[in-house]
This record gives sequence, C-alpha cells and structure tokens, in this order.
Amino acid sequence: MTTPVQPAKRFRLGSIQLNVWPNRDRAGRSYYTATIGRSYRDDKGKWSDTGSLRPSDLPVVRSLTAKALDWITANPVEATPEKQDNEPEPEPALMALLACIERQFAR
Repeated sequence: MTTPVQPAKRFRLGSIQLNVWPNRDRAGRSYYTATIGRSYRDDKGKWSDTGSLRPSDLPVVRSLTAKALDWITANPVEATPEKQDNEPEPEPALMALLACIERQFAR
C-alpha cells in the first residue's frame, strides 16, 4: 500500500483553501501544481468541499494564489538529473489560474 501524497504547502483563509502539490512528469522532472477549494456545510450540517467559487470568494483566491506563488518561488522543486539548468520551472496550472484571476479583476 502506498502512502498518500500530501500537499507540499497548504494555504487557508476562511472557507477557501489552496494546496500546492509536488509532481513529477514522465521524464522525471519535478514541478508544482495547485488546487483551490471551498468548504461549506450541506443541508444536513456535514462539512463538504467544492471547487465552485462565489464572486465574493475571488479576492480571497487572489490573495491565496499570490501567497502560493511567493512560496513556490522561494521553495523551488528539486532539480532532477534530466533537467537542464536553463529550463524554466513548469507551473502551468498556477500561472493559468493567476492569469484568469487577473482578467477577472481587470474588468
């Protein structure tokens, strides 16, 4: 039985949580991805999680993504032998999320 992968870092503000996950591609290169979710109580009072965000959650998401990006920048993933020094760290999920949030706030 394998040990479940834990986030490299968790950020929480109110009901919104952002997790930064360590990953490795097929070539053995390491990188981070990020997931964002919101906790809520259902009709029966049980805690649940969702990826669906309300407009009022977006400022919190913006704050958490900025903190996550700062953390990722300060804590680069371990270089692997196959990786070239001049190869940029892939952070596509987080960068796409930041771009989406920036477009939302630019309106």
